[in-house]
Amino acid sequence: MPTNRELGTAIILITHNTALVASMCQRVIVMYAGRVVEEGPVERIFARPEHPYTWSLLRSVPRVDEARKGRLVSIRGLPPDLVRLPPGCKFHPRCLFKVDKCLKEEPELEEVAPGQEARCWVKMSTVSEETRAAAQASEVAFDVAAEIKKRMRSDAKI
Repeated sequence: MPTNRELGTAIILITHNTALVASMCQRVIVMYAGRVVEEGPVERIFARPEHPYTWSLLRSVPRVDEARKGRLVSIRGLPPDLVRLPPGCKFHPRCLFKVDKCLKEEPELEEVAPGQEARCWVKMSTVSEETRAAAQASEVAFDVAAEIKKRMRSDAKI
C-alpha cells in the first residue's frame, strides 16, 4: 500500500493523545481556545516547546519514551468560555508565566525557531530552569492540596 509521501497527500489528525502525535506525525499544531498557539516539527515541539500551554500540556501526560521524572501536573483552572474569551492572550488566566502584557494584548504567531512558530509574549526559552521548576512545584503543591481535601471530604462521609 502506498504511503502518504508517495502519494503526495496528508492526513490531519485531531487528538489530545500526544503519544499518537509523537509516533505518527511529522508536524504538530497546538491549539488553545480555537487559536493556534504553537506549530512546528513534532520532535522540536516535544523537545523544546515555546508556548507555556504546550509546555504545560506535555508535563500533564505520561511519556512512554522516557523515564518518569516526577509527578504529572494538571493545568490549573478551566479552558475559557469560547463565547466570552478573556482579553489578551487566551491562556493567561491559567498561565504560570504571564506578564502584564498578556492580560491586554494577544500576541501574533511568530517564528521562534526554523519551522517553529508560537503565539506568546513569554517564550519558554526565555524562562529560567529555576522559574520552571518553581512553577511546576507550585502546581504539584496545588494538586496535592486538592487531593488531600478530596480525601478528607470522602473520609468525612464515612
